Amino acid sequence: MKNLIVVVVALLMNTTIMSAKNFNSAEDLPKAVKKVVKLLAATRFDEELEKEVVVKVEVKVNADNEIVVLRVGTENASIKRFIADNLNYKKIEAGQLKQGSEYAFYVTFKPTL
Repeated sequence: MKNLIVVVVALLMNTTIMSAKNFNSAEDLPKAVKKVVKLLAATRFDEELEKEVVVKVEVKVNADNEIVVLRVGTENASIKRFIADNLNYKKIEAGQLKQGSEYAFYVTFKPTL
């Protein structure tokens, strides 16, 4: 089975704040993006895909500064499990993202050659 490389495509540009009233200009999105990329890149996705798959991921930051995966926009159970296993309840530094706020971003899974 070929290994797939997880690529976070324009994560910073596609990061959207789900609730505008909770926007905090003190958030450090570049650091938060680096953390998410690091968490997803730490493990290889070992399912063979025929074509590139782009998945919308929606998360929330809880009171303990942990990422909580709310939704993964795919029917592929392996991708859902991979994202949940690598992001769910992982700590981020206080101040990177606002507690209680929801965020969305896209993750691209590319087949290796």
